[in-house]
Amino acid sequence: MVWRVAEESLGTECAGIVRKAGSQSQLKPGARVLVSTVDTFKSVIRCSEKLAAIIPEGISFTEAGALVTNFVTAYHSLVTLGRLPPGESVLIHSGAGGTGQAAIQIAQLRGAVVYTTVGTTSKQKLLTDLYGIPPQRIFSSRTLSFAENIKRLTNQKGVDVVLNSLAGDALVASWECIAPYGRFIEIGKKDIFSHSKLPMFQFAKNVSFSAVDVGAMTYEKPDIIGDTLKSISDLFSRKVLRMPSPITAFPISQVESAFRHLQSGINAGKVVVEISPDDKVSVAMKPSQSWNFDPCDTFVIAGGLGGQGRSIAEWMVSRGARHLVLLSRSGPESSEKVKLFVERLKSRGTTVYCPKCDVANTTSLAAVIDYCKANMPPIKGCIQAAMNIQDTMFENMTFRDWSTSLRPKVQGTWNLHRLLPRNLDFFVIFSSVAAIIGSQGQSNYAAANAFEDELARYRLSQGEKAISLNLSLLAGEGYAVENQKVLMQFMTIKQMLLMSQAEVFAILDHYCNKDLPFDASRSQVVMGLDVPSDIIARGMEPSAWAQEPLFANLGQITGSNDPLSQMSSQDTSNNEIELATRIQNAASPAEAANILTEGLVARLCRILSISPEEFDRSQPMHMYGVDSLIAVELRNWFLKTLKVDIAVFEILGGATADMLGKVAAEKMQP
Repeated sequence: MVWRVAEESLGTECAGIVRKAGSQSQLKPGARVLVSTVDTFKSVIRCSEKLAAIIPEGISFTEAGALVTNFVTAYHSLVTLGRLPPGESVLIHSGAGGTGQAAIQIAQLRGAVVYTTVGTTSKQKLLTDLYGIPPQRIFSSRTLSFAENIKRLTNQKGVDVVLNSLAGDALVASWECIAPYGRFIEIGKKDIFSHSKLPMFQFAKNVSFSAVDVGAMTYEKPDIIGDTLKSISDLFSRKVLRMPSPITAFPISQVESAFRHLQSGINAGKVVVEISPDDKVSVAMKPSQSWNFDPCDTFVIAGGLGGQGRSIAEWMVSRGARHLVLLSRSGPESSEKVKLFVERLKSRGTTVYCPKCDVANTTSLAAVIDYCKANMPPIKGCIQAAMNIQDTMFENMTFRDWSTSLRPKVQGTWNLHRLLPRNLDFFVIFSSVAAIIGSQGQSNYAAANAFEDELARYRLSQGEKAISLNLSLLAGEGYAVENQKVLMQFMTIKQMLLMSQAEVFAILDHYCNKDLPFDASRSQVVMGLDVPSDIIARGMEPSAWAQEPLFANLGQITGSNDPLSQMSSQDTSNNEIELATRIQNAASPAEAANILTEGLVARLCRILSISPEEFDRSQPMHMYGVDSLIAVELRNWFLKTLKVDIAVFEILGGATADMLGKVAAEKMQP
């Protein structure tokens, strides 16, 4: 849910009472059962007897509903696939969560040596208190240092089994922790759905990589689920296993709050949703489609074979489009995935023309449009989603970096405007909020998007339809999905909200409607900017853009109902003034440097989403992922809060927080 996995069903476990059963069923009406199946957020479900088991004595419905998926996943992963024998070692990520605690219990039951990761020091204490795991075998999941610690504690051998739920670089670091003849069990979905790559050399050590999806197994391997449920129920009946702790219950009327609690990252144990007949549940109805694309028209998508372009094309076909021109510089032969995508569209009765075409090249684009005029129905709409990211700091940017990023958006968008037919039903430009709030390391990209914004305004002045969409980061497709580090940094530093693919389609549903009245006063829509009150409620300072006069009205918006959201930006300013005053009033240079370093560490920990206890002030900051983007943010913080100029190279040059605090304190001295 947090990452908006494209699933229609909700829930993979439940507990309740059997109402009806087949004549051959061993489970009779009135039996108290726990169930492993999909789409369980209902008052009544129907499933195979294999997917249900009697609730052990002494376990409540709330507890029974909480144990199924976690313990089935852990048991199947460690016992069935991992074949974990006594004496072997296992790394269990996110150990304080429901699946993590289930896996720890099963691993200890099997006599294994357990290493685990958690996100906070409070979760570390929880695992030590509940399961007796020594603190030196509990690592932070917020950095990659766990890999180095695992190697150190195992004499460079690694662990025999990894139960992984981390993504991106953390998955690769975990993969490199595997010992010879080890088993790597992946229970996350993020990297799988993102088609991420895995270094192959580890397989030379006779290791295996397996993925577990309990939801799919309930359909495809119900016998395995049934056998696992019986084993787990027996262990609970014998009091060998116990429930994860704590169990936090929400009524189904507050189901959104339950998922918000999960999303916060502060939760441990298990979250359960309880269903009562009297609960009122808010329902968001899917809007009915009021229009469809004309199957007798042709529509152009520039950047049509990229991740975002492919999603848009599929959406358009689902809404009736039958003639598409998908423009890209590489063409349909660029990858097997693209070829399969094109074939899928064609199998649905769609004519798909995918020429190699550089929209920034006038001759190339003109040739494509001439072909369309001769061989396809009239072009009636265009979506410009072409882009070329060339990230680098402005002072290091070459002319080639600059022009490469500008070409598809400046020359490309201008060429589309000039060469496509007049009186289109829509001309939608995928711009970015970078053009509105700026973007460190992307001045070329920001400038290119600003041009697109103005071109939309120009088209409207000429009586032609146009809209420029200043999009935020997209959770489902496109550049940010393939660059998770960039995604997380922009969310934290620039304080932008993730947009789902459904939200993009909702915007397109509005602006691609040919019956939408012409309005020359509306040339762009800005999306994905967070509200300052919500930023402050999360314990962070609003980014510099939020304090510009252009965004003053956002400061008047009340965010969530959390009392913390009632704080004003004045509170943040007061904290900054207090820090500067404490430094100035320090009794000695050493005390001033220490106070400044504490403020710096607090700021860094908010950016990096780690607790101050996990941050070593004596370690180089780059070890925690401080790169040029974060360095620029820190430089701006020094200038704004302490009125001291710290160069980016001073931050990136191997400096520790202690060293940087001392340098900044010295510069503040009169």
